[in-house]
Parts: sequence; structure tokens; C-alpha cells
Amino acid sequence: MGLKIKLPLRSLNEAKIKELQEKYPEAEISVELHHDRIAYAKEIGEDSWQADQYFSVDNFLYARSCVVANGETLYQKVLNDPLQMPKDTTFESLLYIPSLAYKRRTGNTYDYIPAFPIETY
Repeated sequence: MGLKIKLPLRSLNEAKIKELQEKYPEAEISVELHHDRIAYAKEIGEDSWQADQYFSVDNFLYARSCVVANGETLYQKVLNDPLQMPKDTTFESLLYIPSLAYKRRTGNTYDYIPAFPIETY
């Protein structure tokens, strides 16, 4: 029976890989990637994803923002069970907090482009 190690992909830097190699020199690795899956998009309520119908990635982003805004407990529930997604509830304004806070603090425009697009499934 094998040992299962679960790590966020962002933690796999050179040092972490070396640490694992030293600790488990004979081990083999398999990678399973998880990301925003369609299972969550199917559970947002009236505007849920349906095959062959228009689906708003913006609205899906706002629905996911609602989960984040409601805290760690709800986030973990939804992460473990897409059926726990809040229905017909969004929180678009959460997306504007970083730029508003930066502007208030520095007086400058928040000019940031994330490494990954936020409007994905």
C-alpha cells in the first residue's frame, strides 16, 4: 500500500522536490490536478452550467467570490462537496477590495495582472 501525499502545486519548488527525493528515494510519483470543476458550476442556482446553453463565467466568478466572502467554514464545505455551493447568491464587490484598499493606502492605481485568469471554470 502506497503513501499518499497531497500538496498544493505552488509548493512544489526545487527545495520541496529535493526534500521528497531525499525522504523517499525509491518512490514513484503521480500527479492529479484539481481545479475549478464544472461540478461547482452546476450548483450555483438558476444560472448553473448546462450543456449547450450560454454560461456566464463572470457570474460563476461572483458565485465563487460569495463562497470566499463567507469564510473558511463554508469554503471547506464547498471544496469538499460542490452541492454546498450557495444558490443564486454572488459577491462581485469582493473582487474590487484589493484595488480600493491599495488606492486608499498609496493614492496610486492598483496595476496587477494575475498569473492565471480569474474567469475560468
